[in-house]
Amino acid sequence: MGDFTLDLTGCDIFLDESLVIDKSVSFIFGKNGTGKTTLAYLFQEQSEDYDFRCFQGFDGIVGEDRKLNAVILGEENNEIDKEIKILEKEISDKEKLISDIEKEVLPSEDNTNNLWEKVDERKKAYTYQESKISAFFTQSASKIKKLNNPQVASTTYNKNHFKNEISKAKLLTEAEIEKHKSQINTDIKIAVSVDCQAIDLQSLLIETNSLLSKEVVEKEVISEFSGDSDKTKFAEEGFRLHDVNDKCAFCGGIVGKERYKKLERYFAADDIQQFRDELNGHIALLDDKIKVIKDVVLNVSEFYPEYIDEVSKINIDFKEKQSDILAFLSSLREKTDDKLKELFEKSDVLKLQVPESFENEINQYNKVVVENNESDLSNRKENSKNGLRFNEIKKLLDDFKYNEENLKLEQLKVDYTTQKEGLDKENEKIDELKIDIEKLRSKIVDLQAKTKNEKILAEEINHKLRLYVNFDLEYLAEVGGEGHYQVKCKNTGEYRDITQLSTGEKNIIAFLYFTQKLNEVDNPKSGLERIIVFDDPMTSNDDTMQYLIIEELNKLISQLDNMQDKIIIMTHNNHFYLNVKYNYKSYKKNIFLRLLSDGKYTTILRLSKSEEDFKTNYEALWHELGFLYVNGPSETMLLNPIRRIVETYTKFNSIDKHDMLDHVSGAAKLFNVNSHSIDDLEADLNGRSKKDIMKMMRECFSKENAINHFNQYWTIDLDSTDS
Repeated sequence: MGDFTLDLTGCDIFLDESLVIDKSVSFIFGKNGTGKTTLAYLFQEQSEDYDFRCFQGFDGIVGEDRKLNAVILGEENNEIDKEIKILEKEISDKEKLISDIEKEVLPSEDNTNNLWEKVDERKKAYTYQESKISAFFTQSASKIKKLNNPQVASTTYNKNHFKNEISKAKLLTEAEIEKHKSQINTDIKIAVSVDCQAIDLQSLLIETNSLLSKEVVEKEVISEFSGDSDKTKFAEEGFRLHDVNDKCAFCGGIVGKERYKKLERYFAADDIQQFRDELNGHIALLDDKIKVIKDVVLNVSEFYPEYIDEVSKINIDFKEKQSDILAFLSSLREKTDDKLKELFEKSDVLKLQVPESFENEINQYNKVVVENNESDLSNRKENSKNGLRFNEIKKLLDDFKYNEENLKLEQLKVDYTTQKEGLDKENEKIDELKIDIEKLRSKIVDLQAKTKNEKILAEEINHKLRLYVNFDLEYLAEVGGEGHYQVKCKNTGEYRDITQLSTGEKNIIAFLYFTQKLNEVDNPKSGLERIIVFDDPMTSNDDTMQYLIIEELNKLISQLDNMQDKIIIMTHNNHFYLNVKYNYKSYKKNIFLRLLSDGKYTTILRLSKSEEDFKTNYEALWHELGFLYVNGPSETMLLNPIRRIVETYTKFNSIDKHDMLDHVSGAAKLFNVNSHSIDDLEADLNGRSKKDIMKMMRECFSKENAINHFNQYWTIDLDSTDS
C-alpha cells in the first residue's frame, strides 16, 4: 500500500489539515478527549477502497440482537493445506520478485544508482537542457520585441513566435538592411471608407407639400386680427407671454378672463396644436437629414499619391451634388418653417426638381479606398520588417550556437525516453505480478471455502484464555440462521448470555474475536489492502490480559501482508503504550504520534526520534505539562499534571507531600490533589501567570534538594524576561 492521507479539513477539533500514514505500523498516544475515536471514524469514512477494520470494544462486535455472531474460519485439512502452502509459496515468490523490481523502479534510500535513479538523472539533464533553450527563446523574443528604429516586431511578440520563425532565419548584407529600413520609413496611408444611408428626397418633397397644402379652420373668429397674418402672429405671441389679469405690455390694459379664454380657444385648439406638432416634427426630420448630408466628407489626404487625382475628381462631383441636395433640403425646411408661422393661411406647394443622389460618387470613392488600402506598399513594408527580424533571429541563433544546443537536447531526449521505456516495462511487470497474485489468492479463498468451520473461532479463543477464565465459548447453530457463540461455565456446565460477563471479560473476548475475524473465509473484501485500527484496545483489563492483548497485537503486526496492510494502534494508557511499542524501536520504519490538546484544539505531533518520546508514565506527565505550558489557554490547566507529578515523586521517594508543598507559600493549596472547585482555583491563582506557577513548582523541588531532578525534566527557560 502506498501512503494513505487522512483529510482532517472538515474536522474542527484538529489544527492539522491532514495526517499522512506512510508506514505499516502506527502507534498513537492521546489522552481521552484528544480525538482518537474521531480519527477512527475518519479512517472508516475515507477507506471505501480498502478492507477497513476497526476495534472499539465489545459493543462494536456484537450484533443488533446482542449476540456474538458466528465467524467462518478454515479448519485443518492436510491435502488442502498443502495446496494452499504451494500457492502461498508462489505468492511469496512473486512478492519477492516485486520487491526486487521495486528496488530498481523506486527511489533508493541509500542512493544506489538503480534504474529509477538513472531515469531521474536523465530526466533532470533533459529538463535542464529544455529549460535552457526555452529561456533562450524567451530572452531572444524580448530582445526582438524591444528593437526600434525601425520596430520589426509587434508588442505581443513572444517565445512561440521566435521559435516558429527559426526556420526563416537568414543573415542580410548591409545593403539589404539599409534597403529594408528605407522601405519601412515610407508613411503608410490607410483610407477610411464612407458609409452614408440613402435619403429618399422625393418622399421628403411629397411629405412637405402635403403639410403646406394642409389648412386649419379658426375655431373662434376674432375680428381684430382675423385674416391678417401679421396681427395673428402678434396676438399669438402676446397670448404666450401673458396670463389672466396681466397688464398688456403693448397697450397697458388688463387682460380680462373672458378675453384670455377666447384667445385660448383660438390658438390652443387640439387640431391646431396637432398640426403645429406635425410641422415641428417634419422640421426636426429635415434638420437631421441636412446634418447627415453635411457630415459626409471625402478625405483626399488619406490616399497614396497615385490615387489623389482620381479621388479629387470624385470629390468635385460629390461636392456639387452634396450642395444641390443641401439646397433642396434647406428649401423644404424654410417653406415648412413659414407654414408654422401661418397656420391659418393656405400655402403654395413647392415645385422643385429633385436633385441627383451622390450614391454613385460614394461607391466610386469606397472602391478607391479598397485599392489604396490593398496597395502593395503595406505588404512591402511588412516584408521589410520580416527580413530585418529574420536577420536578428539568425544572429541570436548563431551567438547561442543553437544547432549544437538543440542537437544536444534531441540526444538527451532519446536517452531519457529509452531509459523511461525500460522503467515502464519493469512497472508493467509489477502490475502483471500483482494480477497473478490476486488470481492465486482467489484460488486460496476457493480452497479455504472447502474447510469452512464456525467452531474454529471458539476453539482458538478458548485455547488462548484457558489459563485466565472459568468459561468456554461454544458455537450454537441456529435453524435458518448463521449461528452464534455462547458462554459455558467450566465448573457447573451452565450456559449464559455473553452480555452477562464482566466488562474486562467481554473486552478480551471481543478483542480476540476481532483479531480472529480478520482471517474470516467469507470476506467480501478479500484481496484488498487492509487498514486495521485499534481504538483504545486496553480498557478495563487487568495486567495479565494487557500482556495477552500486546502479544496478540505483536503477532498480528508480524503477519502483515508484505507491508501492504496498515495497522494503527491508538491508546490513552501510558503503561500499555510503553509496552505495546517495546519491540518497535525505529522511528523511521514506524510512526509514533502524540495527540496533544490545549483544552479546545488537538495538535498531532509526529515523533522523529526516541528522545522525543516518553519512556515512563512519570516522564509522560512532564511531556504533558510542557505542552500545556506552551499551548494551554489558561493557567489552571497546568495544575492537574503538576499535582500528579508531585504525588508520584513524593510517593516514589517516600517524602511527605505536604512537607514538600509547605516549603513555598500558596503551593499546598494550588498543587494539592484534594483542592476544591474551579472557582476556588481561580481565586487561589490571584493573577499568577504560567511562569509564576512553574517557578513555584521549581521552588518546591529546590527546597527538597531536587533542583537537578526538576531541570532534568523541565528544559523551558523560566528566568528570561519574556512572558
